[in-house]
Amino acid sequence: MAKLNSSWIFLTQKAQTFVASTLNTNHMKTLIHSVIACSSFLFATQTKATEWEHLTSFGNELPSNSITALEKDANGTWIGTEDGLSHFDGANWVHYTESNSSLPTNAITALHLDSDGGLWVGTYNGLAYFHDNAWEVFSTSNSGIPSNLIKSVTTDQSGVVWIGTWGAGLAKLEGDEWYNYTAENSELPSNGIYSIQIDEQNGIWIGTFGGGVATFKNESWTVYNNSNSVLPNNHVHSIVFGNDESVWVGTENGVAKISRSNELEWSVYNNIYFGHGVHAFRDAIKDNNGVLWFATDAGLLKYDGTSFHFFHTENSDVASNNCSSVTTDVHGNVFIGHAQHGLSVYNPMGVTLPVPSRFERVDFEMFPNPVNDELTVKVPVKGDMNLNLVITDMMGRVVLNSGNINGKANQIVQKTVDVSQLPSGSYLMNFQTHEGAKASPFLKL
Repeated sequence: MAKLNSSWIFLTQKAQTFVASTLNTNHMKTLIHSVIACSSFLFATQTKATEWEHLTSFGNELPSNSITALEKDANGTWIGTEDGLSHFDGANWVHYTESNSSLPTNAITALHLDSDGGLWVGTYNGLAYFHDNAWEVFSTSNSGIPSNLIKSVTTDQSGVVWIGTWGAGLAKLEGDEWYNYTAENSELPSNGIYSIQIDEQNGIWIGTFGGGVATFKNESWTVYNNSNSVLPNNHVHSIVFGNDESVWVGTENGVAKISRSNELEWSVYNNIYFGHGVHAFRDAIKDNNGVLWFATDAGLLKYDGTSFHFFHTENSDVASNNCSSVTTDVHGNVFIGHAQHGLSVYNPMGVTLPVPSRFERVDFEMFPNPVNDELTVKVPVKGDMNLNLVITDMMGRVVLNSGNINGKANQIVQKTVDVSQLPSGSYLMNFQTHEGAKASPFLKL
């Protein structure tokens, strides 16, 4: 992740004047040019944010590079992986596993945020509900859920929970009552459920394994498959609703658009249409502007209402073409989960990850600047914290780990850092805590 953000402190004209007054003329010219270059670099980096960022288990706190599900809440992004569940708010990570929470397993399969702010977590060993820091787990041993192999979960407009299982059909939790719809006791075309979505009329759309897509409303079933429609494949992974009363059904052989304005009209988009080797449409989301985003096996696909655009490794910086999940936020960021390559974040206006207000708790003074041998850091502690000091070059590469500062609330902690062995040039002092990080440039003479 890029570490530059609006919390950078810049060397001002006043600082340049001070530097000029304390050095000889020849050294002064070189130093002022270095200071200006440093400030210009930081300002340009701050204002020209990159369109792509990447989170991986190698460079960040992502617990696994195998992303299985994504969901947004008001404070950040929930990330389901093969090795647990994480929440990332733009600066801080919180991890949940079966060892530190009530998650029934670390293998996450589905995520859904309900209208009460509770998170439903599908796993390979039951369904978990996380709300107000409390967990509740539903399994075949303590509830009426028909299987512990959960593939999808959502809630309808009445708060009823709908759960898609792998092999046991569709489950419904209404209050404390459980109901189960299968291919044997209903018109559900398959007991393998990939996806569930609720339309504007509270109708249930169900994507199945091998049975096409089914709708269920007022106890009435309708099934579309490649025998009675132009659905390109009966394995339906994703469903999303467009602005024009359309339904987009993602399959293993392209996506079908169903127009519902009058009689049903079908349009099919596949690798022949795109001229690109796309087959599986694994996940889909509609953003706040009505733009549709599809996670496919050939990259990220965008549909703006009139045209498509593919983002793949040959024309963009997406980490992998093998996309497994997608979600968006109010800042225009698109989060793309990959099967093996972590998480990509895309924003054509520049990725902006919101930083929580508690980030401002990290404050400091640093002097002298410019420095020859020893740099003094003074930190007013506003709450108990463990502060790590890391010096990087202007490209973000670590050149010196300066150790920790431990402090109690309302203390001023001071630390001296030996920088005498650093070559002359511009550097960044990074202040890192569990609540975030800040950085400030300094010049080594």
